[in-house]
Amino acid sequence: MPPGNRHFLEAVAEVFGSEKASDCVIRFCQEADVLERQPEQQQQQQQQQQQEASAEALLSAGAADAAGAVGVPVIKDQSFIGSPLPAHRFVLCFSSERFTAQFERWDSGEPATPAASSTQTASFTSTPTTPRPELRIPLGSEAEVDSARAAIRFAYTGEVQAGSVREVLEVRRQATYLQIKGCAEACDEVLRGMIAASTVTAQQQQQEDVDEGHQPLSEQQAAAVMEFYLSASLWPDPAVMKDPSFEAVVTAAKPQLVSYFGSTLRVLNTPSLRQQLLDLPAVAVEALLESDRFGTDSESSVLLVLATWMEANYATKTDAETRRRLCRQVRLVQLNKPYLGFVLPALAADFGLSPDTPAGWFPVSVAEACFITHFADASEKKRKRLVKEAQGCSAYDIRSATYNTTPRAACLTFDGLSVAMHIPQQTLEEKLASSQPGKTARIFWTMEQQPFVVVQGFEWRVSVQCRHGASSAGLFKHCRKPGAFKTLNPRHLSGPEPMLVDMCSHLVVERWRNGKCEGSVVTNFCSDTYVGTGKGWGSASALPLRPLEERGAEAGGGGAGDAPAGGGGQEAAGGTQQMLAAWGEYLHEGKIRGRLTLLPASDEEQ
Repeated sequence: MPPGNRHFLEAVAEVFGSEKASDCVIRFCQEADVLERQPEQQQQQQQQQQQEASAEALLSAGAADAAGAVGVPVIKDQSFIGSPLPAHRFVLCFSSERFTAQFERWDSGEPATPAASSTQTASFTSTPTTPRPELRIPLGSEAEVDSARAAIRFAYTGEVQAGSVREVLEVRRQATYLQIKGCAEACDEVLRGMIAASTVTAQQQQQEDVDEGHQPLSEQQAAAVMEFYLSASLWPDPAVMKDPSFEAVVTAAKPQLVSYFGSTLRVLNTPSLRQQLLDLPAVAVEALLESDRFGTDSESSVLLVLATWMEANYATKTDAETRRRLCRQVRLVQLNKPYLGFVLPALAADFGLSPDTPAGWFPVSVAEACFITHFADASEKKRKRLVKEAQGCSAYDIRSATYNTTPRAACLTFDGLSVAMHIPQQTLEEKLASSQPGKTARIFWTMEQQPFVVVQGFEWRVSVQCRHGASSAGLFKHCRKPGAFKTLNPRHLSGPEPMLVDMCSHLVVERWRNGKCEGSVVTNFCSDTYVGTGKGWGSASALPLRPLEERGAEAGGGGAGDAPAGGGGQEAAGGTQQMLAAWGEYLHEGKIRGRLTLLPASDEEQ
């Protein structure tokens, strides 16, 4: 189609909201009962209002004669919101089928259907003081006025006026309601541009390249993707009508969301990112769980991500169907052995006993949990046979992702994922001061962002353990059940769960001399060093300490290493300070510094 007359198009755009050549006026209004309506009553009352709409269409006393002459009713109990918008019939008619129908009813003298909510048809009226048609558009609240005006503005200008993703979605929703031609599609184009726009700095690229296959997002792009999903309540309902244009936006947003969160280990080990996960609606969590690119070290960590989100959002963001849909995205046949042997059966038992409570959030039967475990341990040949056997059983949704054997992207490479950690000197001093002869003091390392690190679906901590006056100290790893499963399995097992879990890693502790790092102590936690939950494993003599005869000068302020900070007087120098001097080679700038590198689990553990 050839372009239109530029001067004409510019003139049309300029008269938006202007009295110039205006032959009608738009008034935004709100039914009085909308203000009082409770959420749980909304659907019931809306249906009732639709049934009684024709009976409630009455003329206002002040406009009875004028409106009665043309047979157009005035809806009572409406309150105007926002300022009147001068409008132009020829623009509205050519840009909206809804407006066209209203003008035709006006011309024919037919009663307009009263509107009870923002999903109903708008209506016309006129008064002795306003002989021109007045188009009344009911809205849910005054907050919708700006987006409704922006949708009508598009009819004049062909431009989407919105400054954020949420504002674009609000304009889109009003445009769909008012049937403004082309506006929804234009909004979708703007949304795709906001989500796709990316300018990645070198620093961001270096930071985000930690995870294999993880593509970085610019801050602008990440903010747009998050805002898009956090505004999911404004999305069109796919159950009402298919919307290919908007579906294309969602398709474009999914990989960006996955890139932003990256992997299960990033989510579980980054408190700020974990909080952002908890803020997401269910549709966004589903987008993460269904993606092959959502990296992980184990499918057990995927289940833990879902459990973490569900613990915070069970009551507010889910119903039974939502939970079923989310849980079916977890590839249960790829869980590691501890999860297959203990966590999954416990989830199934809780669901069987309390299916409509937070404890029974995971909808899987005990029978299917047993079948999943059997399937996971089977050979490829046996799995094919099991699939055939299960096809005749409606209890097992063998086509769901539950039985998907395709691995997700790996977030732990051969080089591993490194986590910085430290022990403050003050903490070390306090522990040494309170230690007793013959007793062992335990000091936990502080991880980079939280007290523990999550890997293989479990929480891990690392400790230093030293006996009073010993010539060496130990390094130990400790495993515990995640907080999201803290109430899991209390009545199905008596006593602690006899689970053995592994964290393949190595730990480096820095050694300092004269202000320079001159080597380190490395402890390998090999793939066969299994730990029971609530217990620890390690080497009792991993860290050699300074011999007793060398500690006196260090405690008094001499020595070749970095001298421990702090005074303490003569008594302290002979006591706590002397013990602290044993750690002189490890202390630097008030901390013992180390680095834990997480490595991929062995095939046997997976």
